[in-house]
Amino acid sequence: MKLAFHIALRYFLSRKKQKFINYISLIAMLTIALGAAAMLIIMSAFNGLKHQIQGVHTVFDPEIRVELIEGKSFLYDDSLKSRIEETPGVSIVTEVIEDDAFLLYKRNQKLVKIKGVSENYTEQNEIEHYLRNGNANLFEQGVPQALIGVGIQYELGISMGNQMEAIKVWYPKKNKKMIRSDERSFNTLGVFPSGIFEIERTYDEQYVFLPLHLVEDLTENIGRRTALEIKTKSDYGIESTIENLKSTLGVGYRVLGNEEQLHL
Repeated sequence: MKLAFHIALRYFLSRKKQKFINYISLIAMLTIALGAAAMLIIMSAFNGLKHQIQGVHTVFDPEIRVELIEGKSFLYDDSLKSRIEETPGVSIVTEVIEDDAFLLYKRNQKLVKIKGVSENYTEQNEIEHYLRNGNANLFEQGVPQALIGVGIQYELGISMGNQMEAIKVWYPKKNKKMIRSDERSFNTLGVFPSGIFEIERTYDEQYVFLPLHLVEDLTENIGRRTALEIKTKSDYGIESTIENLKSTLGVGYRVLGNEEQLHL
């Protein structure tokens, strides 16, 4: 017992003990440094991914979106229109009617989101820069057209050059019992594609842009809108414009910035 204690004491007081402690300290420092570096790399990757996602959504989503807190659509009369357009910071207001509908092409069909927009919709986003084919015009020589996602084009086999086969849009009539096989249960319209966009899978496989008045008639939302998309003036901040719109609209409306729209 005394011998063991003597050996331990000599080791504790020796230079080798100090070297051993230095080695342990060095290993601990390297471990911490590697852990910190790994965390930095991971956080940088997530930060970059977040900015990439935000960039993709900015292409499609507006700076500010106005919608109801409860309910699907609201009356957009001249009074409300004037109040919003005169709100400090508001530059462009795009009217929107968005809903689910059936898209049919030849024998293929798909449930999609139709988005009826007023003519200034391309001033809100950069969708024109993400066209694979055609253009973003929703009217050609006065004839209404559709802008569709590339995923929808592939799934339904839609041909840009086929002017004999229109894309058919079906939407259930209000206050009428829907029978799937009965066309009389649906409002319908036919359009040809003006262009194909490719942004991100979520949008490419779901969205079809149409002229506002067509969707207004199709969904029987005469004079009503599901949302307003707003672009701010260059000399106004988005946050201050949001606060101004909240004051203009009062209770009942949700006013969302671009980042808040990501969490909907």
